[in-house]
Amino acid sequence: MSEEKLNRIYEVGFLVTPSIPEESIKQEFQKTKEKIIEAGGLIISEGNPEMKSLAYTLEKKVEGVLSKFDQAYLGYIRFELNPSDLPLINKFLNSQASVIRFIIIGVDIEKEAVKTHPSIREKSPQISEPAAFSEEEIDKSIEELIKES
Repeated sequence: MSEEKLNRIYEVGFLVTPSIPEESIKQEFQKTKEKIIEAGGLIISEGNPEMKSLAYTLEKKVEGVLSKFDQAYLGYIRFELNPSDLPLINKFLNSQASVIRFIIIGVDIEKEAVKTHPSIREKSPQISEPAAFSEEEIDKSIEELIKES
């Protein structure tokens, strides 16, 4: 089996500390992309980090200091990588003081194709509106069924 067939699709979502100047956030984002490529990954798509208000306050201890965050830059990267190399990405993100939280999920590409590929959606059975019957037609059908029994 070739190595490419062993690769899986992953998506990492992450929150980056808001203390980083806006002009520097792309460089922080680039570090993660470079680490994925260095680990043998292929970037498929990305969502550049945008400042977001958080639903609740997050805390992170960096160098012995506890920091609290109500806002963070939210970004994501979708990539292809051999599962055996995934711990490298996990370790890298854990080591980044600027990353408040992150999550890496496996993407089920077959389910994604069904949701997004138009030719598959077109082949799906279409549900039509139920036929409208008058009350008389329904009563007549019921009477015929009763006579048959």
